[in-house]
Amino acid sequence: MKNIYLKDENSNRIEFQYEQLSDIKTELEKRYIVIGNGCKLGNGCELGNGCKLGDGCELGYRCELGDGCKLGYRCELGDIIIPNGYKYIARGYLNTSNGLNYVQLGCYLRTIQEWDADFWNNPDEFTEGTDQGNVRWNVFNQIKTFLTNTTK
Repeated sequence: MKNIYLKDENSNRIEFQYEQLSDIKTELEKRYIVIGNGCKLGNGCELGNGCKLGDGCELGYRCELGDGCKLGYRCELGDIIIPNGYKYIARGYLNTSNGLNYVQLGCYLRTIQEWDADFWNNPDEFTEGTDQGNVRWNVFNQIKTFLTNTTK
């Protein structure tokens, strides 16, 4: 049995159990939600009213899509957060409007290409070859590997 939470007209979350999406077809139609064949939704995904997901679409853990969102055939979305990976926040995601992968390490948010060109941008705190610098480097590479492998 699978569970999905859909919002009612007062934005309260209601749980529905189903085996096949056809079991909750009426509830999806009420909210103008279309989920294509072969879609995979990660735990904690939230879909707004009017969402349309194309065949083979894959959404990562805790993905949130607003009202009227449309994702095409074989679309894949995912993000990664590594809590306590190093001293500051570490996360990465695919920006679907420009197709670029972004990585945030602390207060720096850059594309993977920008990080590759100038990773050692904070020599006062994360110097190349130091323990702190190596931890930051390893976290960056974990995020980069995840994004490279999941957002092709």
